[in-house]
Amino acid sequence: MNRALPLVAAACALATGSALAQPYGFEGVWGRVDLGCTGDGDRVPTEITSRELRFYESSCAIARVAPLGPGGESWRIEARCAGEGEEWPAAYILARHRHGDDDWLTMIDATEGYAWLLAACP
Repeated sequence: MNRALPLVAAACALATGSALAQPYGFEGVWGRVDLGCTGDGDRVPTEITSRELRFYESSCAIARVAPLGPGGESWRIEARCAGEGEEWPAAYILARHRHGDDDWLTMIDATEGYAWLLAACP
């Protein structure tokens, strides 16, 4: 048996970013502060896991997460998105802010230049 095979498989998984996903501080359900956490249609909260961002009528498979600086509260995400019959590459910058019981996430669409302030949903 070739002992290098498991190491090669692990290296390939790390290179693609598809395996060994770890928990990040951005994971959770987030509602836009101007819309809240209870809504329907395009007012639904955004769900973010270590592998995916789920929006209204679209989702993005996370290909790469890169922490920004040593603080542990901001990340650059590269993703491949799909929705309504289309596919596109996307990049996001996420920054988490915590103060007492308040918990927010700034989400910047680094591809299109839009930004949203999201609040953690219960």
